[in-house]
Amino acid sequence: MRHPDPCAGAALARAFQAGALAVLAAAAGVLAAAEPPPASNLKHLTVPFKPLSAPVWAPDGSHYTWEVEDAALGRLTLTVRIARVGEATFTVAADGTDWEAAFPLPPETHAGAVLRAKKKELGEPLNAKTAEALVRFCIAAGYLRYAEAELAGPDIPEAARKQLAAQLRQKRARSALEAARELACTGQFEEAGRLLAEAAALAAEPPEPAADAERWKTLVKESEELQVQLSAEVQARRAWQERVQAIRAALEGAQGAESALIERLLPDLEGPLPGARRRAILERLHADQRARLNYSQALDALKELSFAVRYGEELRGDEHPGLDAFFAAESLVNVYLEAPAVTASAALEKVLALRGLSDQALAALIRRGRRVPPPPAPAGGQLPQGPFALRGPTADHEVALDYLVMLPTDYHPSRNRPLLIALHGTQADAKGALQFWAPEALKRGWLVAAPECPIGKGRGYLGTPEERALVLRALDDCLRRFAVDANRVYLTGHSMGAYAVWDVALTYPDRFAAAVAIAGCANGISANYLPNLLQVPFYAVGGTKDEAVTKVNRLVREELAKLKLPWTYAEFFGRGHETFAEEIPKICAWLDGQARPRAPARVDFVSGDVETSRVQWLSMLSAEPHRDTPATGSDRLPLAIRLGGLARLTGVAKPGNVVEIQARNLRGVRIWLAEGLFDPVRPQVSLNGKLANLPADAAASFSRKRLLELVRQTGDRERLYWGTLDLPVPK
Repeated sequence: MRHPDPCAGAALARAFQAGALAVLAAAAGVLAAAEPPPASNLKHLTVPFKPLSAPVWAPDGSHYTWEVEDAALGRLTLTVRIARVGEATFTVAADGTDWEAAFPLPPETHAGAVLRAKKKELGEPLNAKTAEALVRFCIAAGYLRYAEAELAGPDIPEAARKQLAAQLRQKRARSALEAARELACTGQFEEAGRLLAEAAALAAEPPEPAADAERWKTLVKESEELQVQLSAEVQARRAWQERVQAIRAALEGAQGAESALIERLLPDLEGPLPGARRRAILERLHADQRARLNYSQALDALKELSFAVRYGEELRGDEHPGLDAFFAAESLVNVYLEAPAVTASAALEKVLALRGLSDQALAALIRRGRRVPPPPAPAGGQLPQGPFALRGPTADHEVALDYLVMLPTDYHPSRNRPLLIALHGTQADAKGALQFWAPEALKRGWLVAAPECPIGKGRGYLGTPEERALVLRALDDCLRRFAVDANRVYLTGHSMGAYAVWDVALTYPDRFAAAVAIAGCANGISANYLPNLLQVPFYAVGGTKDEAVTKVNRLVREELAKLKLPWTYAEFFGRGHETFAEEIPKICAWLDGQARPRAPARVDFVSGDVETSRVQWLSMLSAEPHRDTPATGSDRLPLAIRLGGLARLTGVAKPGNVVEIQARNLRGVRIWLAEGLFDPVRPQVSLNGKLANLPADAAASFSRKRLLELVRQTGDRERLYWGTLDLPVPK
């Protein structure tokens, strides 16, 4: 079964950026419902249909014509009109069909056609009542220039004009204040200050009538509070930059081993003022007003500030053997974890020979000691944050890994940031997926990566190992190249990309902090893996007219209720196979609160690939033979929960160093002794209701050596395990 793919995320985002409402409407032309139109229609459109030309708008802006190719009817000329304009959305429809699609209201720069349709809807010529209604609509929609122009018209009574003018000033001030707040959060303080001054000037004039006085007071108070915060931030950043410049100037011309250390540590100080131990750093900078430092003073300051930036969230200044020894240990740990196999043993021996390094300090070195390269240099005309076209490593038997990345404006290699991975649809591409998610994600300071998926082009997602591997390879390459918080990786997708999200997230649930599927559902093998949603929070979006998706999502809702597993599901009545762009801010706000736990107390997952299945601190070692095999990804079957034929592993870590495990269709289990979850020396393990006999030498295998070996094996520097314990499942 092929699933229609709107590819509208790309077209919609391109329309906003290119400034062409015609292209926006072109995006609407492929946002069709998944069900066929009824037979009474003049045209029976097959979804998706192929655009053959750019849309051509009529001179009066009332409609556009569009050449498309329908799979059943061949070449067609569609006439598409804006049918309705609501408070937050507008709807377009094609003449002669029942096809229509809804969009969020476009930004002010693309509002012309929407406003023409709104005027027609209100009835022209406008009278006093409808002219006032139009201005109120423009203010609510954020079309402030249009609101100002319409407010100057002769039809609005003077009393209403004063009230609307006050509302317009308040809307302008509120918009400027919110924009300033967002810019301040990403370190763009000069532009934030300009917008804040604009908001303050608008808020200086008291409102008329007095009914708006309370909201006005709130606006003025928020502006003043942000001004205080902004002034303090600007002063702190100035002090930070002055100290960094003084350190750099004093260390110029360094040679030998100290030169290599300086080159390694200086980039930590070149980003924005760190959040870790921020108050202590600012107090020290305030107390030390020396404009010039000698070489020794500058080197000491560099080490102390680099330590505070990189390790301040996990270690205090006294939890290490001294900064010289600590940074030497950092270098040795990185050499071992990144060394080729032939030299790894020698590097490991050097790490194990270190003295005075606590277990806590070693864990911090593993988690925070990796130093990523600087971001790619922008090409001519390219913004510093991208987008960058990258190619990951590819073995002979693998599909080429090409993907796009955009970075937040304040990205720096010393600060780990969340990563959002956007998977595109069948007829879309990585560029469209990136453009669709980037505005909201970058505003929150996230990186955005969009892999190109040539496998699914033209046929949809089949859930093959190659398709899943492509997503994981993109994730691993981003972790290698960029400062990514591995505990805040979000997997998202539209249409074909949404089917991939269900499949990849449920097959590898502990790789992601959360997953989002828009206009796609669980299918094939992923439909059998619903218990794995315990490990990965999930947000699904669909429309009632997209029956192929909605039917499965409702079945999933029933199954998850039985399993008592939470998820978030937004179903839009009367909407079809769309991108649901208006839901993106809500989704990103939800994602902001999701983080992958280092070691959850409860693990529950199912799998049909027991040779490689590990989730969190449990692994499946081998399977019992059985006749019922799991569905393959290519079956494309409706939802069928058939857990009887799959391996299932459940584990709970309880107080008192007790671990209870239930294993089904398995012969063996491996426990990964997670840091902070239980005492690795002698846990009490119950397996399928029977007390397990631990090996006599089990405690001896839990060591720093084993910790480092497991980090090198898994490549995960966030979740640390001090050893493993293999146990047979009792008969």
